[in-house]
Amino acid sequence: MHKEGPRLSDEKAVMDMRRDLEVRLADLESRIALLRQHNDHNQRHACDRGHQVDDLQDRLDATERVQVTRSGLDQRFRRAIALLSLLAAAASAVAALLAVLLSR
Repeated sequence: MHKEGPRLSDEKAVMDMRRDLEVRLADLESRIALLRQHNDHNQRHACDRGHQVDDLQDRLDATERVQVTRSGLDQRFRRAIALLSLLAAAASAVAALLAVLLSR
C-alpha cells in the first residue's frame, strides 16, 4: 500500500501540471487571437490611410496642372492689353473713315 500512495501523488501532480498547461495554453491562444485582431485592424487602417494619401496625391497633381502662376497672370494681362490696343486702333480707324465719309 505504501507504493500506491506515492503513485497517486505522482498522478495528481501530473494532472495538476496538465491542467496548468491547458490553462496557460488557452490563455496563450486567446492572446494570439487578440493580436491577430489588432493586426487585422491595423492593416485595414494602414490601407485606408494609403488610399487617402493616393487621393490627396491625385488632387495635388490635378491642382499643380491647372495652377495659375504669377508669370502666367502677367502674360495673360499683356495679351489682354495688346488685344484691347488693337481693338482701340481698329475703332479709331473706323471712326476716322466714317468721319471722312460723312464730311463729303
